[in-house]
Amino acid sequence: MRSLTNLTRRLHFWRVSGLLAADMLLFGTTDPRSTLSFMLIVGFLLLSATIYYLLDGLLAFLRLYGLAPANRKRVLMTATMVICGALALQ
Repeated sequence: MRSLTNLTRRLHFWRVSGLLAADMLLFGTTDPRSTLSFMLIVGFLLLSATIYYLLDGLLAFLRLYGLAPANRKRVLMTATMVICGALALQ
């Protein structure tokens, strides 16, 4: 059981690392004034996925201190939608 937990932690780490690398590559190489609107949508969706997984890691960290929410997926989705909604309104 312990090895399965370590494996999922490593997978989560690599998933977040890959998303952050993709974010840096996409946002570092595109100019928002001259890029296609399709790329802006792709960037927003990529950023939304990154925020979701970062919040998932934060909730996993809080679970170590006994602060686990009852409906983890609902909390993740709501927090991600609030943050991404605020970003979309910028």
